[in-house]
Amino acid sequence: MLKKILLVVVCAAALLFGVTFTIKNAQIVELSYYFGIDWQGPLSWLIIIVMLMGMLIGMLICFLASLKRKLASNSSKSKANPEMP
Repeated sequence: MLKKILLVVVCAAALLFGVTFTIKNAQIVELSYYFGIDWQGPLSWLIIIVMLMGMLIGMLICFLASLKRKLASNSSKSKANPEMP
């Protein structure tokens, strides 16, 4: 029960922080990248997009590492216990 309350408080604080950050930083920023790619939008959206991309890349790396570990574990088990005919 205490975990649930703590989670609600942390989520509410994060939401409040995000809303106030968005209100205080509503100015338009321009992002220029290679090959003539330009983007104009609010600073808060740029930060949210970059954070989401970082989380997705981190999750992908963790998934690939756990998959590699699982495959290595399975191959070592099959070498240690070969099936006899």
